[in-house]
Amino acid sequence: MILRTTLAFISGLFLFADLARSDAPYIMDGRFGDWAGVPIAATDPAGDASGAFDLTRVQVASRGTMLFLRFDTGTVLNLQSGPREEGTLRLDIELPDERTLTLDLRRRAFMLDGETDGAPGWRDLRFESAPTYASNDFELRLDLAAVGVGLGDTVSINFSGSDSLDVPILHTFEAEEQGTPEIRFDRPAGTDFRIVSINTEHTGLFNAERFESFARLLRSADADIYAIQEEYQSSEEQFPGLFRRIDPRGDGAEWYVHKNNDNVIVSRYPVHPIPVRDTRYVAGLVDMGDRGSVIIFNLHLKCCGSINSPEDERRIAEMGRVLADLDDVRRGIVAMPREEHRIAPAIIIGDYNLVGSRIPKDMILNTGMATHPIVHTGDYSVSTWRAHHQRPGSFPPGRLDLVAYSSDLLARLNSYALNSGGLTVSQRNALGLKEGDSDVTDHRMLVIDFGFGTSER
Repeated sequence: MILRTTLAFISGLFLFADLARSDAPYIMDGRFGDWAGVPIAATDPAGDASGAFDLTRVQVASRGTMLFLRFDTGTVLNLQSGPREEGTLRLDIELPDERTLTLDLRRRAFMLDGETDGAPGWRDLRFESAPTYASNDFELRLDLAAVGVGLGDTVSINFSGSDSLDVPILHTFEAEEQGTPEIRFDRPAGTDFRIVSINTEHTGLFNAERFESFARLLRSADADIYAIQEEYQSSEEQFPGLFRRIDPRGDGAEWYVHKNNDNVIVSRYPVHPIPVRDTRYVAGLVDMGDRGSVIIFNLHLKCCGSINSPEDERRIAEMGRVLADLDDVRRGIVAMPREEHRIAPAIIIGDYNLVGSRIPKDMILNTGMATHPIVHTGDYSVSTWRAHHQRPGSFPPGRLDLVAYSSDLLARLNSYALNSGGLTVSQRNALGLKEGDSDVTDHRMLVIDFGFGTSER
Protein backbone atom coordinates (compact mmCIF):
# COMPACT_ATOMS: atom_id res chain seq x y z
CA MET A 1 0.00 0.00 0.00
CA ILE A 2 1.27 3.51 -0.83
CA LEU A 3 1.38 5.75 2.20
CA ARG A 4 -0.08 9.27 1.94
CA THR A 5 1.73 11.02 4.74
CA THR A 6 4.29 13.69 5.45
CA LEU A 7 7.86 13.75 4.21
CA ALA A 8 9.07 13.77 7.82
CA PHE A 9 7.48 10.39 8.50
CA ILE A 10 8.81 8.49 5.53
CA SER A 11 12.00 10.29 4.53
CA GLY A 12 13.97 7.33 5.85
CA LEU A 13 12.00 4.86 3.75
CA PHE A 14 11.60 6.50 0.35
CA LEU A 15 13.41 8.91 -1.93
CA PHE A 16 11.24 11.74 -3.24
CA ALA A 17 11.23 13.26 -6.74
CA ASP A 18 10.46 16.98 -6.81
CA LEU A 19 8.82 18.63 -9.77
CA ALA A 20 10.92 20.80 -12.04
CA ARG A 21 10.39 24.49 -11.39
CA SER A 22 10.36 25.38 -15.06
CA ASP A 23 7.16 25.52 -17.10
CA ALA A 24 8.99 24.34 -20.21
CA PRO A 25 7.40 21.23 -21.74
CA TYR A 26 9.00 17.80 -21.59
CA ILE A 27 9.64 16.65 -25.14
CA MET A 28 10.70 13.03 -25.62
CA ASP A 29 13.44 13.82 -28.13
CA GLY A 30 16.55 12.34 -26.49
CA ARG A 31 18.20 15.74 -26.08
CA PHE A 32 17.46 16.11 -22.32
CA GLY A 33 17.67 19.91 -22.08
CA ASP A 34 14.23 19.98 -20.46
CA TRP A 35 15.58 17.96 -17.50
CA ALA A 36 18.05 20.64 -16.41
CA GLY A 37 15.89 21.82 -13.49
CA VAL A 38 14.87 18.37 -12.27
CA PRO A 39 16.80 16.98 -9.29
CA ILE A 40 18.14 13.44 -9.18
CA ALA A 41 15.44 11.32 -7.55
CA ALA A 42 17.54 8.22 -6.92
CA THR A 43 21.07 6.95 -7.36
CA ASP A 44 22.29 3.37 -7.53
CA PRO A 45 25.82 1.92 -7.40
CA ALA A 46 27.49 1.19 -10.72
CA GLY A 47 28.46 -2.42 -11.36
CA ASP A 48 25.69 -4.06 -9.32
CA ALA A 49 23.52 -5.14 -12.27
CA SER A 50 22.87 -8.76 -13.23
CA GLY A 51 22.53 -7.81 -16.92
CA ALA A 52 23.49 -5.03 -19.31
CA PHE A 53 21.12 -2.42 -17.85
CA ASP A 54 23.06 -0.84 -14.95
CA LEU A 55 21.16 2.08 -13.42
CA THR A 56 23.10 4.77 -11.57
CA ARG A 57 20.64 7.69 -11.56
CA VAL A 58 16.95 8.35 -12.12
CA GLN A 59 15.01 11.60 -12.56
CA VAL A 60 11.23 11.82 -12.29
CA ALA A 61 8.70 14.54 -13.14
CA SER A 62 5.05 14.82 -14.10
CA ARG A 63 2.57 17.12 -15.80
CA GLY A 64 -1.04 16.30 -15.13
CA THR A 65 -1.18 12.49 -15.02
CA MET A 66 1.73 12.11 -17.43
CA LEU A 67 4.78 10.57 -15.74
CA PHE A 68 8.24 11.37 -17.14
CA LEU A 69 11.39 9.40 -16.35
CA ARG A 70 15.03 9.85 -17.29
CA PHE A 71 17.58 7.18 -16.45
CA ASP A 72 20.96 5.87 -17.50
CA THR A 73 21.85 2.29 -18.41
CA GLY A 74 25.64 2.22 -18.00
CA THR A 75 26.12 0.43 -21.31
CA VAL A 76 25.21 1.84 -24.73
CA LEU A 77 22.28 -0.32 -25.83
CA ASN A 78 18.78 -0.27 -27.29
CA LEU A 79 15.83 -0.16 -24.91
CA GLN A 80 13.47 -2.38 -26.89
CA SER A 81 15.74 -4.95 -28.55
CA GLY A 82 19.11 -6.62 -28.25
CA PRO A 83 20.89 -9.90 -27.54
CA ARG A 84 19.13 -12.18 -25.08
CA GLU A 85 22.21 -12.29 -22.84
CA GLU A 86 21.82 -8.58 -22.08
CA GLY A 87 18.70 -9.34 -20.07
CA THR A 88 15.86 -6.86 -19.67
CA LEU A 89 14.88 -3.88 -17.55
CA ARG A 90 11.42 -3.65 -16.03
CA LEU A 91 9.78 -0.48 -14.77
CA ASP A 92 7.49 -1.25 -11.81
CA ILE A 93 4.93 1.34 -10.70
CA GLU A 94 2.81 0.63 -7.62
CA LEU A 95 -0.50 2.38 -8.14
CA PRO A 96 -2.77 4.03 -5.54
CA ASP A 97 -5.23 1.08 -5.73
CA GLU A 98 -2.37 -1.31 -4.80
CA ARG A 99 -2.07 -2.80 -8.30
CA THR A 100 1.37 -2.82 -9.96
CA LEU A 101 1.87 -1.63 -13.53
CA THR A 102 5.00 -3.16 -15.05
CA LEU A 103 6.70 -2.31 -18.35
CA ASP A 104 9.12 -4.99 -19.53
CA LEU A 105 11.29 -3.06 -21.98
CA ARG A 106 12.84 -5.95 -23.91
CA ARG A 107 9.68 -8.04 -23.86
CA ARG A 108 7.86 -4.88 -25.04
CA ALA A 109 4.86 -5.56 -22.85
CA PHE A 110 2.85 -3.90 -20.10
CA MET A 111 1.46 -6.00 -17.28
CA LEU A 112 -0.95 -5.40 -14.42
CA ASP A 113 -0.02 -7.51 -11.41
CA GLY A 114 2.14 -9.64 -13.68
CA GLU A 115 -0.52 -10.33 -16.34
CA THR A 116 -0.65 -8.91 -19.86
CA ASP A 117 -4.36 -9.72 -20.18
CA GLY A 118 -6.29 -6.58 -19.35
CA ALA A 119 -3.16 -4.42 -19.22
CA PRO A 120 -3.07 -1.15 -21.22
CA GLY A 121 -0.89 -0.75 -24.29
CA TRP A 122 1.35 1.85 -25.87
CA ARG A 123 -1.47 4.04 -27.15
CA ASP A 124 -3.58 3.73 -24.00
CA LEU A 125 -0.67 5.11 -21.97
CA ARG A 126 0.47 7.59 -24.68
CA PHE A 127 3.88 6.00 -24.31
CA GLU A 128 6.96 7.60 -25.86
CA SER A 129 10.66 7.00 -25.30
CA ALA A 130 13.87 8.46 -26.71
CA PRO A 131 16.25 8.06 -28.29
CA THR A 132 15.13 5.20 -30.53
CA TYR A 133 18.76 4.43 -31.39
CA ALA A 134 21.22 2.95 -28.87
CA SER A 135 22.34 5.14 -25.97
CA ASN A 136 23.21 4.98 -22.30
CA ASP A 137 20.81 7.81 -21.43
CA PHE A 138 17.05 7.54 -22.00
CA GLU A 139 13.79 9.32 -21.28
CA LEU A 140 10.25 8.00 -21.43
CA ARG A 141 6.72 9.03 -20.59
CA LEU A 142 3.43 7.30 -19.86
CA ASP A 143 0.01 8.69 -18.99
CA LEU A 144 -1.18 6.94 -15.86
CA ALA A 145 -4.74 8.22 -16.24
CA ALA A 146 -5.24 4.98 -18.19
CA VAL A 147 -4.77 3.04 -14.92
CA GLY A 148 -6.81 5.35 -12.72
CA VAL A 149 -4.18 7.79 -11.46
CA GLY A 150 -5.34 11.37 -10.88
CA LEU A 151 -3.93 14.66 -9.62
CA GLY A 152 -2.96 14.38 -5.96
CA ASP A 153 -2.23 10.66 -6.20
CA THR A 154 1.14 9.16 -5.26
CA VAL A 155 2.86 6.24 -6.93
CA SER A 156 5.91 4.20 -5.99
CA ILE A 157 8.53 3.66 -8.72
CA ASN A 158 11.22 1.01 -8.91
CA PHE A 159 12.94 -1.22 -11.45
CA SER A 160 13.55 -4.96 -11.70
CA GLY A 161 15.23 -7.42 -14.02
CA SER A 162 18.77 -6.37 -14.80
CA ASP A 163 18.90 -3.79 -11.97
CA SER A 164 16.79 -2.20 -9.25
CA LEU A 165 16.95 0.67 -6.78
CA ASP A 166 17.69 -0.02 -3.15
CA VAL A 167 14.87 2.36 -2.17
CA PRO A 168 11.75 3.05 -4.29
CA ILE A 169 10.88 6.58 -5.42
CA LEU A 170 7.61 8.12 -4.30
CA HIS A 171 6.14 10.63 -6.71
CA THR A 172 2.99 12.73 -6.26
CA PHE A 173 1.15 14.15 -9.28
CA GLU A 174 0.77 17.86 -8.56
CA ALA A 175 1.62 19.86 -11.70
CA GLU A 176 -0.83 21.00 -14.36
CA GLU A 177 -0.88 19.41 -17.80
CA GLN A 178 1.71 20.84 -20.19
CA GLY A 179 -0.74 21.56 -22.99
CA THR A 180 0.03 21.23 -26.68
CA PRO A 181 2.63 22.86 -28.95
CA GLU A 182 1.80 25.88 -31.07
CA ILE A 183 2.13 24.83 -34.71
CA ARG A 184 1.78 27.02 -37.77
CA PHE A 185 0.60 25.44 -41.01
CA ASP A 186 1.19 28.35 -43.37
CA ARG A 187 4.58 29.16 -44.82
CA PRO A 188 6.61 31.73 -42.87
CA ALA A 189 7.98 34.77 -44.64
CA GLY A 190 11.18 33.89 -46.47
CA THR A 191 10.11 30.34 -47.36
CA ASP A 192 11.49 29.32 -50.74
CA PHE A 193 10.14 25.76 -50.77
CA ARG A 194 8.23 23.26 -48.67
CA ILE A 195 9.25 19.59 -48.61
CA VAL A 196 7.33 16.59 -47.28
CA SER A 197 8.49 13.14 -46.25
CA ILE A 198 5.93 10.34 -46.07
CA ASN A 199 6.24 6.57 -45.92
CA THR A 200 3.08 5.18 -47.49
CA GLU A 201 3.38 1.68 -45.96
CA HIS A 202 3.38 -0.92 -48.72
CA THR A 203 2.41 1.10 -51.81
CA GLY A 204 -0.39 2.92 -50.01
CA LEU A 205 -0.81 5.66 -52.60
CA PHE A 206 -2.14 3.13 -55.11
CA ASN A 207 -4.39 1.33 -52.64
CA ALA A 208 -7.96 2.27 -53.51
CA GLU A 209 -9.18 2.00 -49.92
CA ARG A 210 -6.44 4.32 -48.65
CA PHE A 211 -6.08 6.73 -51.55
CA GLU A 212 -8.50 9.44 -50.40
CA SER A 213 -6.84 9.74 -46.99
CA PHE A 214 -3.41 10.03 -48.63
CA ALA A 215 -4.77 12.60 -51.09
CA ARG A 216 -6.08 14.74 -48.22
CA LEU A 217 -2.75 14.48 -46.39
CA LEU A 218 -0.74 15.54 -49.45
CA ARG A 219 -3.11 18.41 -50.21
CA SER A 220 -2.99 19.63 -46.63
CA ALA A 221 0.80 19.95 -46.88
CA ASP A 222 0.61 22.06 -50.05
CA ALA A 223 4.27 21.23 -50.68
CA ASP A 224 6.66 21.78 -53.56
CA ILE A 225 8.61 18.53 -53.12
CA TYR A 226 7.38 15.15 -51.84
CA ALA A 227 9.86 12.48 -50.70
CA ILE A 228 7.92 9.21 -50.63
CA GLN A 229 9.02 5.79 -49.35
CA GLU A 230 7.64 2.22 -49.59
CA GLU A 231 6.07 2.60 -53.02
CA TYR A 232 7.24 -0.88 -54.02
CA GLN A 233 4.56 -1.89 -56.50
CA SER A 234 4.18 1.36 -58.41
CA SER A 235 6.18 2.73 -61.34
CA GLU A 236 7.69 6.12 -62.03
CA GLU A 237 5.34 6.54 -64.99
CA GLN A 238 2.27 6.32 -62.75
CA PHE A 239 3.16 9.27 -60.53
CA PRO A 240 2.64 12.30 -62.81
CA GLY A 241 -0.94 11.23 -63.46
CA LEU A 242 -1.53 10.42 -59.80
CA PHE A 243 -0.32 13.85 -58.72
CA ARG A 244 -2.38 15.58 -61.40
CA ARG A 245 -5.37 13.77 -59.91
CA ILE A 246 -4.47 14.74 -56.34
CA ASP A 247 -3.38 18.26 -57.37
CA PRO A 248 -1.67 18.99 -54.03
CA ARG A 249 -1.36 22.73 -54.63
CA GLY A 250 -4.70 23.17 -56.32
CA ASP A 251 -3.22 24.83 -59.42
CA GLY A 252 -3.34 21.99 -61.95
CA ALA A 253 0.44 22.08 -62.37
CA GLU A 254 2.50 19.29 -63.90
CA TRP A 255 4.73 17.25 -61.56
CA TYR A 256 8.20 15.84 -62.19
CA VAL A 257 9.18 12.43 -60.85
CA HIS A 258 12.29 10.36 -60.22
CA LYS A 259 11.96 6.89 -58.65
CA ASN A 260 14.41 4.20 -57.55
CA ASN A 261 12.98 1.01 -56.08
CA ASP A 262 10.43 2.11 -53.42
CA ASN A 263 11.71 5.68 -53.04
CA VAL A 264 10.26 8.56 -55.06
CA ILE A 265 10.96 12.26 -55.47
CA VAL A 266 7.95 14.17 -56.79
CA SER A 267 8.44 17.88 -57.48
CA ARG A 268 6.61 20.78 -59.08
CA TYR A 269 10.07 21.79 -60.40
CA PRO A 270 12.24 19.78 -62.82
CA VAL A 271 14.21 16.91 -61.25
CA HIS A 272 17.62 16.00 -62.66
CA PRO A 273 18.34 12.34 -61.68
CA ILE A 274 21.58 11.67 -59.80
CA PRO A 275 23.07 8.18 -60.23
CA VAL A 276 23.35 6.22 -56.97
CA ARG A 277 25.16 3.13 -55.70
CA ASP A 278 22.21 1.51 -53.89
CA THR A 279 18.50 0.74 -54.28
CA ARG A 280 17.80 1.92 -50.71
CA TYR A 281 17.52 5.55 -51.83
CA VAL A 282 16.88 7.88 -54.73
CA ALA A 283 18.67 11.15 -55.49
CA GLY A 284 17.95 14.13 -57.71
CA LEU A 285 18.64 17.80 -58.20
CA VAL A 286 15.48 19.91 -57.96
CA ASP A 287 16.03 22.99 -60.14
CA MET A 288 13.88 25.96 -59.09
CA GLY A 289 15.42 28.29 -61.65
CA ASP A 290 16.36 31.76 -60.39
CA ARG A 291 15.13 30.86 -56.90
CA GLY A 292 17.83 28.23 -56.47
CA SER A 293 18.40 24.47 -56.55
CA VAL A 294 18.56 21.72 -53.95
CA ILE A 295 19.98 18.18 -53.99
CA ILE A 296 17.54 15.64 -52.52
CA PHE A 297 18.46 12.21 -51.20
CA ASN A 298 15.31 10.30 -50.21
CA LEU A 299 16.12 7.23 -48.08
CA HIS A 300 14.57 4.03 -46.84
CA LEU A 301 17.42 2.37 -44.96
CA LYS A 302 17.45 -1.23 -43.75
CA CYS A 303 14.99 -1.87 -40.93
CA CYS A 304 15.18 -3.72 -37.65
CA GLY A 305 17.94 -5.16 -35.52
CA SER A 306 19.87 -3.47 -32.70
CA ILE A 307 23.31 -1.98 -32.19
CA ASN A 308 26.08 -4.11 -33.77
CA SER A 309 23.54 -6.38 -35.48
CA PRO A 310 23.81 -7.30 -39.19
CA GLU A 311 20.93 -4.89 -39.88
CA ASP A 312 22.82 -2.10 -38.13
CA GLU A 313 25.93 -2.80 -40.19
CA ARG A 314 23.84 -2.62 -43.36
CA ARG A 315 22.40 0.76 -42.39
CA ILE A 316 25.90 2.10 -41.77
CA ALA A 317 27.09 0.80 -45.14
CA GLU A 318 24.02 2.26 -46.89
CA MET A 319 24.63 5.68 -45.34
CA GLY A 320 28.26 5.43 -46.45
CA ARG A 321 27.06 4.98 -50.02
CA VAL A 322 24.68 7.96 -49.70
CA LEU A 323 27.53 10.22 -48.63
CA ALA A 324 29.84 8.82 -51.31
CA ASP A 325 27.24 9.64 -53.96
CA LEU A 326 26.86 13.16 -52.58
CA ASP A 327 30.66 13.53 -52.58
CA ASP A 328 30.72 12.48 -56.25
CA VAL A 329 28.43 15.42 -56.99
CA ARG A 330 30.56 17.82 -54.98
CA ARG A 331 33.78 16.73 -56.70
CA GLY A 332 32.32 16.92 -60.20
CA ILE A 333 32.49 13.17 -60.87
CA VAL A 334 28.74 13.21 -61.60
CA ALA A 335 27.71 15.53 -64.42
CA MET A 336 25.19 18.23 -63.44
CA PRO A 337 23.22 20.59 -65.68
CA ARG A 338 25.25 23.59 -64.49
CA GLU A 339 28.54 23.91 -62.65
CA GLU A 340 26.99 25.74 -59.70
CA HIS A 341 24.72 22.76 -59.04
CA ARG A 342 27.71 20.86 -57.60
CA ILE A 343 27.63 23.10 -54.53
CA ALA A 344 23.85 23.30 -54.18
CA PRO A 345 22.49 22.67 -50.65
CA ALA A 346 21.57 19.08 -49.89
CA ILE A 347 18.70 17.50 -47.97
CA ILE A 348 18.90 13.87 -46.82
CA ILE A 349 15.35 12.93 -45.89
CA GLY A 350 13.21 9.86 -45.30
CA ASP A 351 12.98 6.68 -43.27
CA TYR A 352 16.40 6.23 -41.62
CA ASN A 353 15.17 3.29 -39.49
CA LEU A 354 17.59 4.25 -36.70
CA VAL A 355 16.80 1.39 -34.31
CA GLY A 356 20.39 0.21 -33.86
CA SER A 357 23.37 2.52 -33.41
CA ARG A 358 23.33 6.26 -34.06
CA ILE A 359 26.32 5.95 -36.39
CA PRO A 360 24.37 6.71 -39.62
CA LYS A 361 23.14 9.95 -38.07
CA ASP A 362 26.62 10.85 -36.84
CA MET A 363 28.03 10.21 -40.31
CA ILE A 364 25.74 12.93 -41.65
CA LEU A 365 26.43 15.34 -38.79
CA ASN A 366 30.17 14.90 -39.35
CA THR A 367 29.74 16.42 -42.82
CA GLY A 368 28.45 19.65 -41.25
CA MET A 369 24.78 19.00 -42.01
CA ALA A 370 22.16 19.55 -39.31
CA THR A 371 19.08 17.67 -38.14
CA HIS A 372 16.43 18.58 -35.58
CA PRO A 373 13.52 16.72 -33.99
CA ILE A 374 10.16 17.65 -35.51
CA VAL A 375 7.27 18.03 -33.06
CA HIS A 376 3.80 16.57 -33.62
CA THR A 377 0.66 18.57 -34.15
CA GLY A 378 -1.26 18.32 -30.88
CA ASP A 379 1.45 16.65 -28.75
CA TYR A 380 4.99 17.23 -27.52
CA SER A 381 6.19 14.10 -29.30
CA VAL A 382 8.80 13.58 -32.01
CA SER A 383 8.12 9.92 -32.79
CA THR A 384 7.41 9.34 -36.47
CA TRP A 385 6.35 5.68 -36.45
CA ARG A 386 3.84 3.66 -34.44
CA ALA A 387 2.36 0.22 -34.93
CA HIS A 388 -1.30 -0.10 -35.89
CA HIS A 389 -1.82 -2.41 -32.91
CA GLN A 390 -0.48 -2.47 -29.34
CA ARG A 391 -0.31 -6.17 -28.59
CA PRO A 392 2.50 -7.40 -26.31
CA GLY A 393 5.67 -7.71 -28.34
CA SER A 394 4.82 -4.87 -30.71
CA PHE A 395 7.36 -2.09 -30.88
CA PRO A 396 6.58 1.22 -29.18
CA PRO A 397 6.46 4.52 -31.10
CA GLY A 398 9.88 5.64 -32.33
CA ARG A 399 11.63 8.33 -34.32
CA LEU A 400 12.54 6.59 -37.58
CA ASP A 401 12.14 9.47 -40.05
CA LEU A 402 14.67 12.32 -40.13
CA VAL A 403 15.53 15.36 -42.18
CA ALA A 404 19.18 16.48 -42.46
CA TYR A 405 20.17 19.54 -44.45
CA SER A 406 23.02 21.86 -45.38
CA SER A 407 22.58 24.38 -42.57
CA ASP A 408 25.21 26.68 -44.07
CA LEU A 409 23.06 27.10 -47.18
CA LEU A 410 19.49 26.47 -46.00
CA ALA A 411 17.41 28.00 -43.21
CA ARG A 412 14.81 25.74 -41.59
CA LEU A 413 11.92 28.15 -41.01
CA ASN A 414 9.10 25.87 -39.87
CA SER A 415 8.33 22.17 -39.43
CA TYR A 416 5.72 19.80 -38.03
CA ALA A 417 4.83 16.12 -37.97
CA LEU A 418 1.19 15.81 -38.94
CA ASN A 419 -1.14 13.82 -36.72
CA SER A 420 -4.65 14.56 -37.92
CA GLY A 421 -6.08 13.02 -34.74
CA GLY A 422 -4.23 15.61 -32.67
CA LEU A 423 -5.76 18.59 -34.47
CA THR A 424 -8.81 20.55 -33.39
CA VAL A 425 -11.93 20.29 -35.53
CA SER A 426 -11.37 23.79 -36.88
CA GLN A 427 -7.76 22.97 -37.78
CA ARG A 428 -8.81 19.79 -39.61
CA ASN A 429 -11.51 21.67 -41.48
CA ALA A 430 -9.07 24.39 -42.51
CA LEU A 431 -6.62 21.76 -43.81
CA GLY A 432 -9.29 19.62 -45.46
CA LEU A 433 -8.54 16.60 -43.27
CA LYS A 434 -10.52 13.95 -41.45
CA GLU A 435 -9.62 12.81 -37.95
CA GLY A 436 -8.33 9.38 -38.94
CA ASP A 437 -6.40 10.37 -42.08
CA SER A 438 -2.95 10.03 -40.48
CA ASP A 439 -3.76 6.43 -39.52
CA VAL A 440 -3.68 5.46 -43.21
CA THR A 441 0.04 4.74 -42.70
CA ASP A 442 2.22 3.75 -39.76
CA HIS A 443 4.48 6.79 -40.31
CA ARG A 444 3.75 10.45 -39.62
CA MET A 445 4.04 12.87 -42.50
CA LEU A 446 6.84 15.41 -41.96
CA VAL A 447 6.47 18.94 -43.35
CA ILE A 448 9.42 21.35 -43.47
CA ASP A 449 9.75 24.90 -44.81
CA PHE A 450 13.18 26.02 -46.03
CA GLY A 451 14.64 29.27 -47.26
CA PHE A 452 17.89 29.69 -49.14
CA GLY A 453 20.22 31.31 -46.64
CA THR A 454 21.31 30.71 -43.05
CA SER A 455 18.96 32.72 -40.82
CA GLU A 456 16.86 30.19 -38.88
CA ARG A 457 14.01 30.82 -36.51
